[in-house]
Amino acid sequence: MKIDAKNTLDEQAKSRATLGESYRRQWDSWFLQLGARIQSANQAAGSNQKPQLTPRIETKEQVDLEILKLIQQGGYERLLQLCIRNAADIHFDPVSFLLSNALTPHQLVRRWSLCLKVQTLARQTHFSSTTQNQHAADWPENFIEITAPEEVTIRPFLSPLARSSSFGPIVLGGVACALFDLQDATLWYQPPLGTTRQLDMTWASSTLKNFKAHLSNYTPECALIISGQPKLRLNCKSSTQVTDLSHMFPDRRLLQHLLQLSTPRDGGHLTLRSAAKQLGFSPRSLSRKLTALNSSYSEISRYIRLRKSCQTLAESPLSLDELAWQQGYSDRHHLSREFRHLGGFTPANYRDILHSRCS
Repeated sequence: MKIDAKNTLDEQAKSRATLGESYRRQWDSWFLQLGARIQSANQAAGSNQKPQLTPRIETKEQVDLEILKLIQQGGYERLLQLCIRNAADIHFDPVSFLLSNALTPHQLVRRWSLCLKVQTLARQTHFSSTTQNQHAADWPENFIEITAPEEVTIRPFLSPLARSSSFGPIVLGGVACALFDLQDATLWYQPPLGTTRQLDMTWASSTLKNFKAHLSNYTPECALIISGQPKLRLNCKSSTQVTDLSHMFPDRRLLQHLLQLSTPRDGGHLTLRSAAKQLGFSPRSLSRKLTALNSSYSEISRYIRLRKSCQTLAESPLSLDELAWQQGYSDRHHLSREFRHLGGFTPANYRDILHSRCS
C-alpha cells in the first residue's frame, strides 16, 4: 500500500484560521492523544505485551509518522477504528458542545451543516483573493445527511480541512461515526466505484496482530453509511464530558473550584484578587499555581466565560446585552469579539444554529 505523507500545510492553515482558538486547542490536544493511542497499538504489534498508553507524542509530525506505520500494517480500516475509540475523549469547544446537545440524528445533521456553512462564510470573508473565496464558498452541503429514514451518510472526503492530509478523511470519518451509538447499528462503506460493503465491527476487540484478516478496499475516498435506526452516542454520555476543560488545564480539582466561583452580583469580570479570596489564596499564590500549570488566570477565565456563555445560549432566552453583563463582558460587542476569537462564531450565529428550524 502506497501512502502519500505530504500535507498541504497552506490549505490546512487557511481552513483552521477562522475556526476559533478553542476549536484548535481542543483538536490539537485530541490529535496528540490519538497519536499516543496509535503509538501503543504499533508497539503492541511488535510484541506479545498488552498495549500500554504511554504517550511520548509531542508534535503533529510524530503523530503523522505513527499513523503511516499503522496504515501500512493494518490498513485505513484500523485507523478508523482507533479514531472512533479516541473520539470518546472529546472535551470542550463550542462546536462539540453544540453537537452534543442535539437530541436526534436530524438535529445533529442540521446543526453540523449550519456550522460548516457559517465557518465557510467566515473563511470567505477572511481571505481576499478570488481563488481563496471560491475555495471557501464550496462548503460540503452533503458532508453529512439523512439519506433514508433509518440511515445517515457521512462523506468526510468533502471537507477541505480533512483533504489537507492524505488520511484526514479517515480521522474525520471516525470522529463523525463516534457521535452515533454503533452497538445497534450497521456501518457500511461506499467506494467511489464499486459495491457498498459492510465494515466488520468485530475489529472492536481486535489487536493489530490479527487485524490483517479484516483488511478491505476501504480508503479515504469512501463514504460511510450508518443504518439501522442510529442513535446519538453523546446523549448517553455525561454532559460534563463536552464541557470539560481539562485538556488545557490538567488540575481538575482547582479547575472545578474555579468553575464554582461566585460572580459579582452587579455584573463585571471576576478579578484575580476576588477569585483568590474565594479560594483562600493570596492573588500572588493563585497566580503562581496557574503559572506552574502553564496557564494564567486571564486565560482560564476567558475559557470559563466562553463555556458558560455557550451553556446560557443553549438554555436561556437572555438577550446578548444581558448575557454580556451576566458573564462579565464590558458590553455585547466585547462578548461578540471574544466569542468569535475563541469559538469561531458570533453569539448570534451560535444561537441561530442552536434554535434553527428542524433543530
